[in-house]
Amino acid sequence: MWNVFRISFTLGGTLALDSYSPREIDYWARRICEISKKADVFGYWNNDAHGNAPQNCLELTRKLPSL
Repeated sequence: MWNVFRISFTLGGTLALDSYSPREIDYWARRICEISKKADVFGYWNNDAHGNAPQNCLELTRKLPSL
């Protein structure tokens, strides 16, 4: 059996222009570490109207240990 957990990083509405805060990135780094003990974790970023998605993804990646 293959356990998969998908996270959609979509702030929604006009907030898709926004960037995730350092606090939110820290929260998701902790959650992904917990979830990854039981499932493969995949994320999708959609707050890309001003190019925030790639930057937020890199910030999160730096906070994660090698999984």
